[in-house]
Amino acid sequence: MAKADSVVVGSLDESFHRVVAAVIARVLNRLGHETVPVVGMHEEMYARLGRGEIHLFADAWLPHSQGHLWEKVRDRAVEVTQLYAGARYFWAVPCYVSASEIDDIGDLADPDLAMDMATQEIIGAPAGSGLSRWSAQVVSAYGLDRACWTYRAADVPTIIRTIEQRMSAGDWFVTPLWVPQYLDDVFDLRRLEDPLRVFPPADRASLVAYRERFDQLPGATRGVLQRIRLDLCDVSEMDAAVNLDGLSPAEAAKEWLDHNDAQLRAWLKA
Repeated sequence: MAKADSVVVGSLDESFHRVVAAVIARVLNRLGHETVPVVGMHEEMYARLGRGEIHLFADAWLPHSQGHLWEKVRDRAVEVTQLYAGARYFWAVPCYVSASEIDDIGDLADPDLAMDMATQEIIGAPAGSGLSRWSAQVVSAYGLDRACWTYRAADVPTIIRTIEQRMSAGDWFVTPLWVPQYLDDVFDLRRLEDPLRVFPPADRASLVAYRERFDQLPGATRGVLQRIRLDLCDVSEMDAAVNLDGLSPAEAAKEWLDHNDAQLRAWLKA
């Protein structure tokens, strides 16, 4: 159970979110605060933020991906800082799939293409995630359901296993993806164009807080939190440390901060 004066830091239960939350927690620890990590799924975490059970949440993808959830709690919460920019979703195919055959999502509606595809099932992220919501809209907008394409919500480990298995077999397939993440460092994948612009523009990824608890933090702590900035490559680097090197999110955050001391000192102004 969290102590009364500890700071509860929440994140979605996916490694690229958890490493960002771990950075926040480690910075707070450096400032002398005890932290308690909490992870969960989208609806649950925003509900807990709105009830004050989570004090800080890293990271909220706004205004598009998680905007509908943010609207439910924004009267009780505050956007502390933009942690990084450029968070976005897309669909991809292996680079060995010719761009002359598949260049944009609309090309998937070609009935002749089905002969080359190992499967017309797209394995996606958990139900309720932005990637699943937008991917379902993509299937409808491009008429892919009429071309026998289906989208199945799963989880990130299933996406990874699917990519590994199908690329090893040399299959033609489509996978939903996002940035930041480590998969681009491992697999040779090519993003598909989205001419109908069904996927939203890039989001900002923000640190948000339960307003009442944030206001209770010392002014110096609030100032440090407001100065924290990351790049997409920073998050992807820590995500790779978790998924490829076997580090925990906390260990990956510590390693990254140890190698980026100047950046940490700029946040702390130490």
